[in-house]
Amino acid sequence: MCTGCQAVSLGDVSKVLVPVNIGAAYFGTIGLHELGHAGTALTLGSDRVSVDMLPIRDSEGQFHLGLTTAESTGWSKSDETLFLTMGPTASFIGHMGCRELLKSGAVFRPLQPTVAWLSFGNQMAFYFHVGAGLARIESTDLGKEEMWISGVMLLGGITYDIYDLAKDQGKNFKVMFGEEFYKDEDEDDEFHIRPVSAPLPGGGYLGFRVEW
Repeated sequence: MCTGCQAVSLGDVSKVLVPVNIGAAYFGTIGLHELGHAGTALTLGSDRVSVDMLPIRDSEGQFHLGLTTAESTGWSKSDETLFLTMGPTASFIGHMGCRELLKSGAVFRPLQPTVAWLSFGNQMAFYFHVGAGLARIESTDLGKEEMWISGVMLLGGITYDIYDLAKDQGKNFKVMFGEEFYKDEDEDDEFHIRPVSAPLPGGGYLGFRVEW
């Protein structure tokens, strides 16, 4: 004989895990941004690429949440521009990719809040770097590049986000806090985690049953 306690919904679990999802999104955002730089440097033939995922100061004393340095001997000005712009570009691709995956219904519901937070983190990173480029903050990726590059990137980001918001109507923010989830039309909407227990000779059993 088994007895079950009150079911704990996926939404309840998602709310408890908000700090965990924020942490995962933070490091995922930093990692993807730096991967954009590092991958570009390797493609350009750099033999020495160093990636820091934790806050650090560069050789000039400027503070960064993450930093990729690469051997740039022989790089042209276009190569340097490509290296610098691919960090914010990777952030935008990460944001857009996560949003489209969520809307497709292809992400397992327990993972949707994490993916939604990752999308949000990449979105904020993208707009920060674009804004810093427009403000000519030279310590950032786009601060030393021509202003039209930041302007074009800003226009592309806003265009996508307007399209995304019109199609999704803000559901992404509800998913972040477990208020709502994406699903296929034929998918059962029920997902519960139920504690279950059973008396046994000399003791008992306590566990969890997942229903979806």
